[in-house]
Amino acid sequence: IDRLWALPVIMAVWGNLHAGFSIGFIFLAGFIAGEIFGNLFAPNSDIVVSWRRLRKVALVTAVSVAALVINPYGLQMLLVPFETVGIGALRQFIQEWNSPNFQERQIWPFVGLLFGLIGAVGASKLRLDWTDFLLASGTGFLALLAGRNIAVFAVVATPILTYHLASILTERGWVIRSLRTVSPRIARLNALLVGVVLIGAAARTLIVLDDETVQPAFAETLPIEAAAYIAAQQPAGPMFNSYNWGGYLLWALPDYPVFVDGRTDLYGDTFLIRYLQTTTARPGWRETLDEYGINLVVVENGGGLALQLREEPGWQLDYEDDLAALFVRTGGDVDG
Repeated sequence: IDRLWALPVIMAVWGNLHAGFSIGFIFLAGFIAGEIFGNLFAPNSDIVVSWRRLRKVALVTAVSVAALVINPYGLQMLLVPFETVGIGALRQFIQEWNSPNFQERQIWPFVGLLFGLIGAVGASKLRLDWTDFLLASGTGFLALLAGRNIAVFAVVATPILTYHLASILTERGWVIRSLRTVSPRIARLNALLVGVVLIGAAARTLIVLDDETVQPAFAETLPIEAAAYIAAQQPAGPMFNSYNWGGYLLWALPDYPVFVDGRTDLYGDTFLIRYLQTTTARPGWRETLDEYGINLVVVENGGGLALQLREEPGWQLDYEDDLAALFVRTGGDVDG
């Protein structure tokens, strides 16, 4: 508990680095609520945090909230998580904000963890305390609501699962006795195992980061050739780009401000919905391109906007490959 005073510093740094700082407060709120219920309904339990220590946790949490104000946006930072969750376009069009698709194999480990947790808690003779219940059920609900929250659930569920699995094994006499002393032979074996793991991890990292591996993988999903063409030919902007490529184009074409990228909380619901209407060539797409003075469009080849611009007077297909299509305005540049 005494180390809790590091939390305000951690939360202040976290708040300046990423909007996911709200996860920390979800954990703290779940812990405080769980321990309150524990004190009310199981006051004699050995694992319940006392009221005195719980007040300290609550105080540290309050100080952590105040520490978030130490950022360029001040009090506005406290509203960022709520504003982000309130962006309807996220749930409508971005996969990670949708509920998990259980037909996809990458979701199956989550299903296994979820049912494993339920099974272990049910089979164990240990009682599930209030804090574990609130954190596991709360983050489980968030994971079912949006796939991006599966990792948050895993952080909570894994220690609870192992705690109850250990109880089940102990109840059946399957106990691994810990060594009181470590012989030189065991120490050397442990060092060897750690070395093998580190070497394997380093080798795997080097393989993944090798250009011969990275570049073909990037080329499958990113407009590398289209960006190189723009850098060489320098067509006039401003640029309208695919949401999926915004982050890459920020890096590849620093002289061309992107129209949109993955930092959805910076754009807001109204703007993102308008972007989606434009990139799918729904009514009003011409007005959007004109209003923002767009002279250059980089979008998926075969997408709605690309198909429309192929037939649109005043626009010309300047470059295309299997992935991307690049259009330039020919009817006179529009001032952005």
